[in-house]
Amino acid sequence: MSQPEPRTSIELTSGFRFRFGEPEPGQEAPAFDDSSWQLVEVPHTWNALDSTDREMRRGVGCYRLRFSAPGTPAGTRAY
Repeated sequence: MSQPEPRTSIELTSGFRFRFGEPEPGQEAPAFDDSSWQLVEVPHTWNALDSTDREMRRGVGCYRLRFSAPGTPAGTRAY
């Protein structure tokens, strides 16, 4: 009996784009222009510098990540 192939993992921690504020119309579309958004890695916090103030920034923030999933060979699954 042959051994199964080892799992392949892709770490999705870098390459995220972030914008503080309510979602923009259409931002879920792959062609949406997020080039003006801040480039960040996750985990990420948008109010880390606010910790010295009494008022920390609170609210909605939006993240986007573009990546290409590798092909999945027949008879296998991807999660």
